[in-house]
Amino acid sequence: MKKMTALHIKTVALIFMLIDHINTFFGHQLGFPQWFHWLGRFVAPVFLYLLMEGFKYTKSRKQYLKRLFIASMIMHMINIVRSVLTKGYINSYTKEFDTFGLIAGNNIFWTLFLMLSLFILLDKVKNGEGLRGKKWIVAIILMLPLILFAEGGFYLLPIAFACFFFNNDAKKVSVSVFIWSMILLSKTLFNYVDGGNQVMSLYQQLTYSSEFLMMTSIPFILAYNGKRGGSGKKWEKNLFYVFYPLHLVIIYSLSIIFNLF
Repeated sequence: MKKMTALHIKTVALIFMLIDHINTFFGHQLGFPQWFHWLGRFVAPVFLYLLMEGFKYTKSRKQYLKRLFIASMIMHMINIVRSVLTKGYINSYTKEFDTFGLIAGNNIFWTLFLMLSLFILLDKVKNGEGLRGKKWIVAIILMLPLILFAEGGFYLLPIAFACFFFNNDAKKVSVSVFIWSMILLSKTLFNYVDGGNQVMSLYQQLTYSSEFLMMTSIPFILAYNGKRGGSGKKWEKNLFYVFYPLHLVIIYSLSIIFNLF
């Protein structure tokens, strides 16, 4: 039975995202088991599914896109400050300036901004005719490299196409997520058999390459009842936009402080 609103799902996802990021930065020091890497694998696919819901029902796609872009630029600035403080912009091998290292860091806003842009362009192709439609196809092709190099972009792109072309039908998207997860699991097992077993156990391989567990997003997708949830207050709408950068600033700061001692 579909009992979860978008707010319910986002709240659960934010909690597990926090656990995942704490594990990423401090898991070893805190003695967390390796399987903690599995806990947050459902988060990004769930946010992508809800992004498509927003694309379908928002009053202004332009404002939605603008909001994500501004949020992504704020996160880029936060990541740059962190990189400067930790000298992450210096390539560890060449010891030279690394542009990617300067902006590297968590930024799901940028990924979602690109995915929403993709949905908008796909919609233009779908509704366009002749040369007008072909123009948007070129734009999509040019944008794909940006998506592939964004945080989680490679793993989320097939799910994004499923969300769009199946019009976010929960069952069809869930089947698509499951098939893609099985492909990723097969890849992980192949890597293990093809030499990975020389350097790590199967358990370590499954925790290191755990993207196949995006299938854990399926129960949340199927439980979604199509409602926004909450009472319509402003904080509910902005919860994700505030919590995401705030918790990362705190984690980044603690990480820098701990590394000084």
